[in-house]
Amino acid sequence: LDGVVDAELRQTARAIATFDKPIFWLYHREPLLQFGGYGADGTWSGSLCDRGGTACHRTRMFGDVATEDGPERYRAVMRHIHDVVEGEIAAQRKASNIIWVMGALSSWELTQPGFYTDWYPGNEYVDWHAFNWYPLEISSKSIQKYESLSLTPGWKEAMALDAEKPVL
Repeated sequence: LDGVVDAELRQTARAIATFDKPIFWLYHREPLLQFGGYGADGTWSGSLCDRGGTACHRTRMFGDVATEDGPERYRAVMRHIHDVVEGEIAAQRKASNIIWVMGALSSWELTQPGFYTDWYPGNEYVDWHAFNWYPLEISSKSIQKYESLSLTPGWKEAMALDAEKPVL
């Protein structure tokens, strides 16, 4: 948000503008991971929150101190990225070929009421909804049963925001 990566965003936008096909730009998925994840061997590397990092979504150091930083900061960053990239493409006198995708939800996050709307940057910043839907627990002994995607709070919230958007 402070412009540190704006030059890189503009350079990326110029490169995208030369491509003659649509490009899907997926906003950071599963934001609660805070850049943790699973390695090639399947082990969890931990997130910044797990390791006590300052980027943990529970801090209240950004914007409205009554609001958790995670959703508020995420929305602000996604809007900033969108505006910088689209502004550069327009400056190149090109039509945008970017399809902006909100795919910031894992299976757990989809089941949490209010999560999708909390992290959603706004209809003008999202062209498609995307859902990362998979069993929450898998083992050799049992596979957890889970409800249909269309029954989750995340799906219902996305459709309430804009049911006409395509779903990936």
